[in-house]
Amino acid sequence: MLNVFTLTVSFGLLVLAPYVVAIPSATRIMPLGASIVQITCWRAYVWQKLHDAGVTNIDFVGSNSGPSTCTLHGQTITFDKDHEGHSGSKATEFAKSGNVSVWFQKEKPDLVLLHIGTNDATAGTSSDDLMRAYDTLLDQMRKENPNIRLVLSKLIGINPDQYGQGAAGRIHAYNDAMSEWVTKKTETRSPVTLVDVYSGFEYQTMTKDGKHPNEAGDQFMAERYFPAIQHALSP
Repeated sequence: MLNVFTLTVSFGLLVLAPYVVAIPSATRIMPLGASIVQITCWRAYVWQKLHDAGVTNIDFVGSNSGPSTCTLHGQTITFDKDHEGHSGSKATEFAKSGNVSVWFQKEKPDLVLLHIGTNDATAGTSSDDLMRAYDTLLDQMRKENPNIRLVLSKLIGINPDQYGQGAAGRIHAYNDAMSEWVTKKTETRSPVTLVDVYSGFEYQTMTKDGKHPNEAGDQFMAERYFPAIQHALSP
């Protein structure tokens, strides 16, 4: 809070009268997911793009931190490394564990960037089961923060030769199901936005191992995330 003084007139005398101006707190943003959130650098590029656009009153939050270094065209990027990415995790596991509620109680996010489901795809989870997990996750988020804003990402494509045609096909099916899910779940008080990082993503050139994005893939994801986050942050 900031005390500011104004001049008022009382019985012919000038009197300094204080009033209080609230300084807006930073918007707390939680990147949430598995290894594609934890170990890659698209978060760094998003952070940089937001700051370049003058969006600086933000705070990435989460119980984890990293990666230690992110570079773009050979230049090291300074960014907020906090996140809630957990390698190997599944959306269905998150839903069952209740950890999202615990993380929300500790970190108190205003906005969540969610990319999770790739490990569900490789494990054979059906689209219906994934959407039910999303239902549970969003319910847990809204219970802790009824005004939570969710930016949900479609899943990036994976190499079917490495991870199986079934898994690649399930990712495609998940992404189709997300469009309808977002339409049903968005609310004025708690909006849900879908980011399409699937269309145009080339696993052949944008991943380092057929699954996790390389620098080109991270840039692609950041470009797709940026306008959605900027919109979610608008009054």
